[in-house]
Amino acid sequence: GAIGGDRTHEFQVLADSGEDVLVHCDQCDYAANQEKATTRRNQELLPTPENAPAMEQVSTPDKKTIEDVATFLGIKEEQSMKMLIYSVNQGEYLVSLSIRGDLEVNEIKLKNFLQAESIEIPAEDQLIEEHGLTIGYLGLPGFSNEAIKMHLADYSVVDMQDCVCGANREDTHVLHVFPARDMKVDQFLDASFARATNPCPKCESGLLKERRGIEVGQVFQLGDKYSKAMGLSVLSKEGRPVHPLMGCYGIGISRTAAAAIEQNHDDDGILWPYAIAPYHVTILCLDPQKQESADLARELHDQLKAAGIDVLVDDRKERPGIKFKDADLIGCPIRVTIGAKGLKQGVVEVKQRNQPEAEKVALDQAGSHLVELCQSYQ
Repeated sequence: GAIGGDRTHEFQVLADSGEDVLVHCDQCDYAANQEKATTRRNQELLPTPENAPAMEQVSTPDKKTIEDVATFLGIKEEQSMKMLIYSVNQGEYLVSLSIRGDLEVNEIKLKNFLQAESIEIPAEDQLIEEHGLTIGYLGLPGFSNEAIKMHLADYSVVDMQDCVCGANREDTHVLHVFPARDMKVDQFLDASFARATNPCPKCESGLLKERRGIEVGQVFQLGDKYSKAMGLSVLSKEGRPVHPLMGCYGIGISRTAAAAIEQNHDDDGILWPYAIAPYHVTILCLDPQKQESADLARELHDQLKAAGIDVLVDDRKERPGIKFKDADLIGCPIRVTIGAKGLKQGVVEVKQRNQPEAEKVALDQAGSHLVELCQSYQ
């Protein structure tokens, strides 16, 4: 990673709204962020059949994208191949990467493979003016340009036969490309994203699935990068100076809260888990202007606070419906309602946010009942 080291573990919470795509096996415990995930792939080119047709150039006017070419030629996108040009370390040198047409390049994998500080696709005008490349019609068969230091190919190319790629001429593509016969690749690598239904890289029978997740924490193994840089050493048991191995971790506090809400909510609002709820109990005082209601709300508040319970009192001069709606929206685990009708009956209403029904509790037992109820969550 950017801060050093090459091993890290992420702590992800599954959520449909998550920003990360997670890949996991349906048969074993393999799981990884899609940026890092791999799949089981062949690494040797399929041999070219003896009766394989020769390459044939075909006119493809104004057809630069994989989708347009596939539609024009009446083929599937996975039968096509694209070649991309990358600038490494801000123009230090250029490389080409060939990959199956329907796949996206995982630039993190490519950057790590090249051990580069940075990679990027140069502007189209730059590639045309400075290097004479025919953008939109590039292909490794027959390609020749001294500006390209290395020709790479993703492992997806290994299994391709009788495919289509650019002819390095405007408005022209090549049919009947067989990689083993027609392409000179300097090195193959894993440079694409693992996807659902790909074979698991860890077990023989599993297939990969995709889920979305929210990253809430990460652990980095830094190795000796910083201890070496700082000249830090300790004596080993043999009495020799060694550089200590370091690690670090980060926990996303706000992300953890967001992830908890994603997993604990309904149409009315949040259902806070008791352990991380901002307030454990909310007291709705429906008639705060009445002394009896205000006094009872204060008494319950003080009793609960003395027991170490966080309490939110809603004594706003608002309609009861608004208070009930806001209480559900905020999502405290327990709601206590003090109203005129209940006071006449000598009860308060207690409702747990995750339960459909409320219960009536006698006034003289309300405090102890709430304390016991809160303790049951712990």
